[in-house]
Amino acid sequence: MLPNNYKICKHCSKPFKRHPKFDRSQWEGCNFCSKACANKDRSTHGMRNTRLYKVWTGIKTRCFNSNDHNFLHYGARGIMMCERWNDFQNFYDDMGPDPGKGYELERKDNEGHYSPDNVIWVTRIKNAQNKRTTIRVEYAGKEWCLSELCRQLEVPYQRVWKRYRLYNWPIEESLHGPA
Repeated sequence: MLPNNYKICKHCSKPFKRHPKFDRSQWEGCNFCSKACANKDRSTHGMRNTRLYKVWTGIKTRCFNSNDHNFLHYGARGIMMCERWNDFQNFYDDMGPDPGKGYELERKDNEGHYSPDNVIWVTRIKNAQNKRTTIRVEYAGKEWCLSELCRQLEVPYQRVWKRYRLYNWPIEESLHGPA
């Protein structure tokens, strides 16, 4: 049995001594030997300082915080995060570990909510092609993002963009017209 001025830490199970500045009520509420143990015990998933956690908080902020600079493009348009993802652990269970720096979360349907059935990990380039401002064209029987089509055909994007958007040329002429 421990003396009255000792307790067992609820996190690491080590005995610790009462700090001389603690009065009786402070000592009664003290259950951890250090701030580090108290913080570790409070943490449910241990991922607070990870990139994935920052991605999750970014989604919540864009959708729910009207003071956020991106709220106008998300929450104000009615784009929300599913209720299940209010808990980070559920978000992690659905999306898996962070695949790395070159990847971002993409909503497959740009008008849809952040939910397991509408969100996938993609490269930055792929995500940049899924914006409201992306120009989509029909070429060779397939729908293309204009920037990706220019990259594939090795033609200057700016030239094709000007011809297609400013001068209203058909896509074939915009791509293959005179330089």
